[in-house]
Amino acid sequence: MINKTSLKHPVMIKKIMRQTAELIRNGWSVDHVNNARGVPVLAIRIRNGKALLTDRHGRNLTAQFSGNL
Repeated sequence: MINKTSLKHPVMIKKIMRQTAELIRNGWSVDHVNNARGVPVLAIRIRNGKALLTDRHGRNLTAQFSGNL
């Protein structure tokens, strides 16, 4: 489960940044961030030149993540 604390964890921040860069580089529409067990927990989408983060239930987490940087 994703919460504010897990979005602040350095490993999760690194995973999100890496997947966002890969998404932009490859021109994909969506990419996923997996947890330690390999289960996708976040979806990253690029809309109008901006990254949009959603959890597995479709809740928008972009503002919570961008507040951590």
